[in-house]
Amino acid sequence: MAHTDEEIIVKYLDGEDDALNLIIQRYIKSIYNFVYRYAKVSQDAEDITQDVFILVWKHIKKFDRQKSFRAWIFTIARNTSLNWIKKKKPVLDNDPAEDLFDIIADESIIPIEEAMDTLIRDKHVKDATKTLSPQYQNILSMRIDGGLTFQEIANMLNRSINTVQSDYRRALIKLKIFLEPLIDKSI
Repeated sequence: MAHTDEEIIVKYLDGEDDALNLIIQRYIKSIYNFVYRYAKVSQDAEDITQDVFILVWKHIKKFDRQKSFRAWIFTIARNTSLNWIKKKKPVLDNDPAEDLFDIIADESIIPIEEAMDTLIRDKHVKDATKTLSPQYQNILSMRIDGGLTFQEIANMLNRSINTVQSDYRRALIKLKIFLEPLIDKSI
């Protein structure tokens, strides 16, 4: 039986140190994917992710159990990423593309043809996402990478749920418009 985040936190606060590992295992991939949108470099995203979990560890006793842990941890991830951007702003100009060798290094995962197709498709989606306003990019990232509900996003951004849902739909429509010509060419 899977425990809720809140149950795991209570166990950790009651002295079960291993409970924190469960939280880390549960969230590490989604937090990494979320902060990668800000960092755009895997090593930086790893560093930010580590910082996020250090902050969670330091401040978990202050977590309000009446609120969503998921929203809380993604708020920490967002704030940590934004702080990182402020410190690293001049370095962000060199946007290294993913190294093809990193993607195809583990041949046991998928055949090379699929890796190339995925690489091309991901590049198109990434390019399309960059055409969106930062507001739309942020909402897409929280919803898709972070898996946050619209209500959690609304709470994090101090906006109404209807506004968040509208912005999300607008972002998807803009992505669709941008990607349609690329999809038509590949058919």
